[in-house]
Amino acid sequence: MDNHKKILELRKILHEHNHLYYVKNEPKISDYEFDLMLNELEKLELEYPEFDDPNSPTKRVGSSLSNDFRTSAHNFQMYSLENSYSRADLIDWENRIRKKIDSSQISYCCELKLDGVSVSLSYKNGDLVQGLTRGDGVNGDDITENLKTIKT
Repeated sequence: MDNHKKILELRKILHEHNHLYYVKNEPKISDYEFDLMLNELEKLELEYPEFDDPNSPTKRVGSSLSNDFRTSAHNFQMYSLENSYSRADLIDWENRIRKKIDSSQISYCCELKLDGVSVSLSYKNGDLVQGLTRGDGVNGDDITENLKTIKT
């Protein structure tokens, strides 16, 4: 299969799995399998920029928006966290950080990445004024009224 066809095939498969995961809540493959395909697509797109597509799964985060909620634009784009599956990934990541900052000593705080819903919360004088799902990273579903029902 030539590289352009491989890119198109990976995009199609990844779009289908995104839909199953985010819209239907019926994932058919593991996050690891998805990430392997996404990483392969990212490498191919870097190697062959002439096949760029702004709708590629490599350029999107989150899910499509629901028709049940009003949508609003995020004040700042919400991104997704990258995964790491090997020590080499972590070493590469740290090397990229060390190139950008002037510090001989870096300390880390690590947390598990748990799947779930990401939200952006805005407060004014300590009161919740808006809550948006990540949505597509640029716009999110306004779930403010739902969030106000959560006891704190």
